[in-house]
Amino acid sequence: MKRKPLAQVSRLYSAPALEKGLDILELFGDEPGGLSKSDVARRLDRTVPEVFRMLLCLESRGFISQARNDELYRLTLHLFKLAQEHPPTKRIITEALPVLQNVAQETTQSCHLGVLERGTVVAVAHADSHASTGFYVRTGSIIDLVHSATGRVILAHQSPEDRSRAINAWRELTGERLPRDLQGHLGEIKNRGYEERSSNEVDGVTNISFPILDHRGNAIAALTVPFLQRIGNRTTTATVGRVLRRATQQLSQALSGAMSEHAGASVPNQSAGDTVASRLGQNGSGMKGMEIDWRYTTPALEKGLDALELFASESDGLTKTEVARTMGRTISEVFRVLKCLEKRGYIARSADDERYLLTLQLFRLACSHPPIERLATEALPIMDKVARQTGQSCHLGILDGDRVVIIAQVNAPQRSGFYVKSGGIGDLMRSTTGQVILAHQTMEASSRAINLWRKHNGSSPPHDLARQLSRIRQRGFDQRQSYEVEGVINISFPILDDRGCAVAAISVPFLQRIGDSTTSDAVVEVLRKASCTVSQAIGGMTSRGVHGA
Repeated sequence: MKRKPLAQVSRLYSAPALEKGLDILELFGDEPGGLSKSDVARRLDRTVPEVFRMLLCLESRGFISQARNDELYRLTLHLFKLAQEHPPTKRIITEALPVLQNVAQETTQSCHLGVLERGTVVAVAHADSHASTGFYVRTGSIIDLVHSATGRVILAHQSPEDRSRAINAWRELTGERLPRDLQGHLGEIKNRGYEERSSNEVDGVTNISFPILDHRGNAIAALTVPFLQRIGNRTTTATVGRVLRRATQQLSQALSGAMSEHAGASVPNQSAGDTVASRLGQNGSGMKGMEIDWRYTTPALEKGLDALELFASESDGLTKTEVARTMGRTISEVFRVLKCLEKRGYIARSADDERYLLTLQLFRLACSHPPIERLATEALPIMDKVARQTGQSCHLGILDGDRVVIIAQVNAPQRSGFYVKSGGIGDLMRSTTGQVILAHQTMEASSRAINLWRKHNGSSPPHDLARQLSRIRQRGFDQRQSYEVEGVINISFPILDDRGCAVAAISVPFLQRIGDSTTSDAVVEVLRKASCTVSQAIGGMTSRGVHGA
């Protein structure tokens, strides 16, 4: 049966409330500083009463939050988690990140992982070089399919049918003509097995890209290094090529088994690699913690958010009937919702026209608001206040695999003081910051980090680690003597997401100043309030210990 044009179907079965809700989510994605009700209404050319209902719904579901004593709404980390935890996305990122980090360490160059998505390439993961300077492609970036090394490597390693489908999608998206020598060049890449070419955006950058292949030899992604020749560094493009070849062979082997399970399905205008990417969540927060005035409900938006969260938890997509059954709705109710989400690019239909699958639109929207940058932006003014109130330096750390990375730091206002440098790396087992984060993780996440630490260090964690983490969890924070410097007491509180899991920890390395009445107990109270404020600013919750109850 011939399918009606999507635009025509969408006009017949529109869902205005859902459209407005998606408009608002996408607007917040471009505004890390937040927006008031009036700002949203003005930017979308709507009335304040119109947007108020949408904002209330999005806030109740945990997608946006309003900090205490602040009229501005901001995106929370829920959208990012939803995109990251979509099972195939999570799988490929989980497998790839340690490999990307090894590549960056071996080559002193950044690297990124790109997947095909509806005529474009999306960077779904990246690792920075350990050097103090470097060139990078940010996670969530859109990369041109035809003019980039990453895109051409993926195209070269596709079946003729899948390649044609991807190129047609690129044409529709860009309105451009193909380079005359493209097919010949793709043949050369296929024979060579990789691509190495000067960047079409930045002088001095050479992009080196290798494919990650499924069991049929088709590219499901490409691993790319934007190479910069460092003065005095003997690493060459040939060195990087050898490292990338090993890395992509390792990833191809790690991922091919999982990919072969779904080899039969594909999405219209997408390649086999596209299918993997779009299938690469935490379900909704279920309006917890809010008293909802049901006079202001928006059922269509509620259903749309339900559907997005449902698709984020499914690897293989869903039919209209499955969506209706799972959501407890009729098929006619969900039909308008699905048409709206399809028109907006959040879901796409499979080749058999029956199943809908999540695309990378949600991932791109989440990555337009990078969570680490967002976290640091929200935390820095609060950290500055902590430093001024306590006369001590303050830093913010996150868990990166099996190590702690300091992403922000504020010095004490005094002329001298002890500090932990931004960008510093800490040992998970010897870091108060790390153990506070570890204590506020799910069992699965905590075990994964500990096993990775054991593998990298070749030793066992402290025998009393479980008891120590339990104690931290019960208190809600940690306070202990520094492992490295005598006289320093490390005090650390978690920054929690909407599930009560730590996304970071805010810490003060406390030094008792002679003649200063500020005590470690006073710092504990200041940090307690600061961690609550940052957690609330990112839409998170506060634990019993953080509240001090």
